[in-house]
Amino acid sequence: MRQIQPVPSAPTVSEGVQQSIQRNFHGTATKDLERLLQNSLLVRSAQANSATLSLSEPPTHSSLSILLRSRPAPDRTRVTQALERTLQAWGTPQLQALLASDFYDADRLQNDLRDRIPTDARLQLLRLEDFRIIHDNVITTTDQKIARVWLVVADAITQIELNDPIAGFVSLRGKQRYTLRLFDHAELNRASLTLTPMSSGETHQ
Repeated sequence: MRQIQPVPSAPTVSEGVQQSIQRNFHGTATKDLERLLQNSLLVRSAQANSATLSLSEPPTHSSLSILLRSRPAPDRTRVTQALERTLQAWGTPQLQALLASDFYDADRLQNDLRDRIPTDARLQLLRLEDFRIIHDNVITTTDQKIARVWLVVADAITQIELNDPIAGFVSLRGKQRYTLRLFDHAELNRASLTLTPMSSGETHQ
């Protein structure tokens, strides 16, 4: 049995909402980065996609910030990969670590997924419709770790697949808006700089 939900039109972000997002951007991004870096499993996974740059001399904090700002912004491939990692964690304990620190009522979401969603249910990305970067900055954590961070809004077609005891195989498709924070975390090692891509995010139904 296959159930298809109509795909709604994507909501727009008003100027007032965007200004509010930008005001809270720095503090929330810093919290997200600190939390991500404390998760050794996420760090090891992200390091598989790290890039290392050779440096002629050790950079200062200012020159490191300039170097980070010169890096290319996330493209469609990177946004798609970040979405896929988030959706793969849907319905698992790993999702908690990927949710943004300002995700509304994250504990209730996890409880609802645990209590109401079958354990074999999966959320898949079918297509990234569009994305745009609405803010970017270089941030420094309390222990002086530095990263460039982009706030990305992405509209995507996703599909939930599960096996219902009565209806059998069921798939539910729809469009959702995701807000992602994509990080290039910089780590110095003598004459080289390692940039590790990481992400956190939230969903707007």
